Amino acid sequence: MGIYYSLGVIPRGNSIVLVPITIVRNENFVAPILKFLSSLRLGIVLIALIAIACIAGSIIGADAHMGIDFGREYIFHTTWFLGLMGLLLVNLVLCSWEKSYIALTLRQKKNTIATPAFYEASQHSATITPAPDAELVDQELRRFYSVTHRKGAAWYSQRGLLGRCGATIIHIGLLWTMTAGFYRILADDLGFGVFDSTIVLPEAESHATYFTRIDRLKGSTSDNLRQRQMPFTLRNLDFRADYHPNSSVARYYSTLIELRDGDHTQIAEVNMTNPLKYKGFKVTQNSFSDSDRIIRGHYRVTDMESGAAVELDASPGDPVRVLLPKSQNLFFQIDHFGPNGTFQILDLAAKNVIATGAVQSEILPPRQGDNSPSPMAALEQELATSKYALLPAALFPNFRIDESGQPTTSDDKFDNPATLIMFFKNGKSNGAQWAFLRPEAQSIAGQVHPEMAVQFVEYRMREGATGTGGLMDYEIKLLVSQKDPATTLGEFWVKPGSLLELKEVSPSLLDSPLVSDVTTTSASETELTTATQQDGGASSSAAATGGENARYRVTYLGTVKGNVSFLGFMKDPSVLWLYTGSIIILIGAMMAFLIPYRETWAFLDEKSGALLLATRVRGTSPPAHREFDRLVHRMAALADSQKVT
Repeated sequence: MGIYYSLGVIPRGNSIVLVPITIVRNENFVAPILKFLSSLRLGIVLIALIAIACIAGSIIGADAHMGIDFGREYIFHTTWFLGLMGLLLVNLVLCSWEKSYIALTLRQKKNTIATPAFYEASQHSATITPAPDAELVDQELRRFYSVTHRKGAAWYSQRGLLGRCGATIIHIGLLWTMTAGFYRILADDLGFGVFDSTIVLPEAESHATYFTRIDRLKGSTSDNLRQRQMPFTLRNLDFRADYHPNSSVARYYSTLIELRDGDHTQIAEVNMTNPLKYKGFKVTQNSFSDSDRIIRGHYRVTDMESGAAVELDASPGDPVRVLLPKSQNLFFQIDHFGPNGTFQILDLAAKNVIATGAVQSEILPPRQGDNSPSPMAALEQELATSKYALLPAALFPNFRIDESGQPTTSDDKFDNPATLIMFFKNGKSNGAQWAFLRPEAQSIAGQVHPEMAVQFVEYRMREGATGTGGLMDYEIKLLVSQKDPATTLGEFWVKPGSLLELKEVSPSLLDSPLVSDVTTTSASETELTTATQQDGGASSSAAATGGENARYRVTYLGTVKGNVSFLGFMKDPSVLWLYTGSIIILIGAMMAFLIPYRETWAFLDEKSGALLLATRVRGTSPPAHREFDRLVHRMAALADSQKVT
């Protein structure tokens, strides 16, 4: 309510007198505000501004020097952008309420018109003379239209009311979608969902944690990462890369992942275009890198029936997919590193062991795509003339056993150094042993070789090393002794991955049978490996296959560096909402465009004795106009039949 003062002119006799007049006016300040917020013009302006902001954010996100994180922080997650979105949301709510009110009250609309001038001015109208009976007109209109109201000699009919609801449903879909967008932003900022996260998963290791960046505009440094728990465990069974010819650039790479969630287990190959999806979570292949800390056995699996062969890397106990022609869902598994282990070919889907056998040995050839020679390939010529040698195949600065029982290193700090030493006699594999720098670790986890005693004495950085080569910049000192006859062969500095020839070995030792890897744990295994030394593997093969020739032949090619897979991890709780909103919008659009809303008026003019008809259709709909023409013909036919009668 407002009070205004003005001057009034009042005649008084022959003169005019100005007197003050008080005017009281009722004003509702809410109405103009609501009118502004629900206006179509405001909606168009907001949509244009948001579209410009989205284009700018997309350009920033596509820029090589900034990226999507800058687009998110400078545009999409800013207060002003969210304010524009919120204002548009209010505009849509008010528009939707107005549209919904109109659509929901259509059935109660009684817009009967009894003025002949209205029918004369209508673009689609008809006059029927003489007019049929009023009851016949009423029956025909109710047959043609879903809603008909009558007031005396005037009728108002409607059809296609769902088409009028189409705009309302579109508005509801837009509201739903925008609400989902707001929820996604809140889920991203407040931690309701999982976005922009990374799983660091080395080969042969299992992890149930992932990392998110605290500040997305900063790199993935240790002080900018937050570690969180996953609801399941992932294990990297195998990483594969296909390199361009004569290049270290991979054109394709994938990770074979085992997912464990309670009693549920599944194996899936994840690459750039094939993510692993489970319970709303999505795991994608982002990138990879090799690691000196990961040692994998390199094997060749040959199908003796077809002659096809494939080379692959494996760790003890992990099933690795075998990609042989005409073979589906086959996996390869070893019990331990080395040429004297056993293997299995498995069909995991059928939970069936296809074949088992003994692993044979061969010199490792160079691997395609690796510019640096593999540990065994660089020694081929030396082993061809070698009598007795050892090879520190791996250096573990901080040795530990992971959750699956496999050797790994916690970090690059030399808190518990260990090395895996492989022996060769007359150019052939002759067992291996673990050696630890710390005596207490050696007494607990160290292994004993039947022919040699090796002590890990110390380590140092190699002369001339820059420190950028990782563990390959180090060398270790070993004290080597022969057991029978007891002889100290000396102390030697050797680089991991390099062959050390032992020249003072007794000739009797060179003539003795080969020994197996010192990994057997039972009398039956010891008996089997002893027999294998004598017959070249026939006993092991017979024990595994029942004496029959195995279809698959497995050859041990040495050890290679493993890889670390960097996997993307996300769960977007708004995806289902966005899909639902899109479906609602599609349904509303189909209703609005495919179901035309039409209105028809009828009036029996007693003065002229004619029936006046008029129609109005929202949009362009020839079928709706033909429907009106049929109504006119029907009314004319009723009038003619009534006249004849």
